[in-house]
Amino acid sequence: MFRWRDGAPVESTDPTPDGVFTCGAGSGFRLAVVADGQPRTATVYLGVWMAGGRLDVQLPDGPSRTVRLEERHTSQSTAVTVRFQAPAGTRLLLTWTVEEVFTPHCANVALQALTLS
Repeated sequence: MFRWRDGAPVESTDPTPDGVFTCGAGSGFRLAVVADGQPRTATVYLGVWMAGGRLDVQLPDGPSRTVRLEERHTSQSTAVTVRFQAPAGTRLLLTWTVEEVFTPHCANVALQALTLS
């Protein structure tokens, strides 16, 4: 579940188990956060269901970082915080992919939310 405050255009929300998900090894999501030259914090809220997921985080011309989340029997959620500063217009790329599946019934990765401050 996740919660946020002081967002625009939605100021807040109550906890929710909702999100979007994609099934099967190799499927996933790709997000881009546009930098503005100021120090920023992106928090991405992720989940897996009977799968292993891989989050790759990269700025152009910078090293990539990888975070993995796995749950073989049920579901698991987590928040990953990325602090970055890059020239205006540069894109921070976040790629969330199903790496491994542990059931033939739509093992998946979920994207629940992304906040930027």
